[in-house]
Amino acid sequence: MDRTAGLPTSVRPCRIIVKAQEMYTCESCTQVYALLLLTFSRTTDDLMRLKFVGYDRVCDLHPFLSNLSKKGNVGAKILLDHVKFLVDIFHVMKHKE
Repeated sequence: MDRTAGLPTSVRPCRIIVKAQEMYTCESCTQVYALLLLTFSRTTDDLMRLKFVGYDRVCDLHPFLSNLSKKGNVGAKILLDHVKFLVDIFHVMKHKE
């Protein structure tokens, strides 16, 4: 049986689907970051308008972006400076830290 690693989707608060990108290999922070850039970054101003990112693995994504930012990645720095990262309470409850 053919399988995918997920279907990250960008959705506006009004429930309009902006973009969906099927992942064929393992779901990675790199792929999620690329989806954010491809969807929201025609210019750096566009990326700065993004306010929230809800993702079940934001506990992995945030350190990934921090690491990229420390290496000089402008897109990662903009996201860290302008975006609030959200994770569902059921995922957070499984963490010990």
